[in-house]
Amino acid sequence: PDVNFDAIVGAARSAVSGPIATLAGIDQIPQVSYWSTSAGLEDKGAYPYFLRTIPSDSAVSYGAAQLFDSFDSNRFSLLARDPIFRCAHPCLCIAGFV
Repeated sequence: PDVNFDAIVGAARSAVSGPIATLAGIDQIPQVSYWSTSAGLEDKGAYPYFLRTIPSDSAVSYGAAQLFDSFDSNRFSLLARDPIFRCAHPCLCIAGFV
């Protein structure tokens, strides 16, 4: 059957959004993801019709670095839930930086 799409919403994971964006881009169909945060999806050459409603990992990391820099300290610790910062432990990550 002939099916027409105006846009695709999703996927929630970057690993799924990439292949969908590649295929959707062939037919110039926009894709909007609400949860895919991979910085690799910012490549407009590879994913010209991919959009997102959440900041990329690189944008969040840059913002966090700017925030920590504003504290005028040379030591801090970070407590985060995986998978946000790709920690080794499946539930919790504690990272110290100097």
